[in-house]
Amino acid sequence: MINIKVILKSFGLLLLIESMALFLFAITSLIYEGSDFLALIQSTLISGIIGGIIYFLLRKTNNDIGKREGYIIITFVWIILTIFGILPFLLSDTLPFDLAFFEVLSGVTTTGASIITDPLTLPHGLLLWRSMTQWLGGMVILLFSLAILPTLGIGGVQMYSISSVNKSNYEIHPKVKETAKKCFKFM
Repeated sequence: MINIKVILKSFGLLLLIESMALFLFAITSLIYEGSDFLALIQSTLISGIIGGIIYFLLRKTNNDIGKREGYIIITFVWIILTIFGILPFLLSDTLPFDLAFFEVLSGVTTTGASIITDPLTLPHGLLLWRSMTQWLGGMVILLFSLAILPTLGIGGVQMYSISSVNKSNYEIHPKVKETAKKCFKFM
């Protein structure tokens, strides 16, 4: 049986994280006296209130994520991030729905595609939000790699062995701390 509560709780937490990021960019907009401040604050409130209600109503839910729950979370996380991520563009009348959806979806999936020919025409807060969607998308992928995929029986070593071309030069360690140290050592 699918545990809908743990799925919704995960989405609530995700929206809370997204609302915190939006709030930081609202502050950026305020500092630069941008025209996007109100849209960013409204987006922060919408995401934060919805995410907060969902998360806090389900905070005592069992955190065990099974394979089915993991697949559902992985399937819908980018859609939810995108739906709430387009709010600043829509509320500020910067982009229409279809272009905003494409822009944010390409950001959170880290594809790098863009429909904005001159990003510097965006107000400071929206420009930072647009850039941050790519970072958040990368962090979601990292989170899945470190937290959710192991619960599905897919660990970092299996992923590494599938994607590695030259396994003899670099060795992944089962401990995240050691792997992170190795990754930053080569940068």
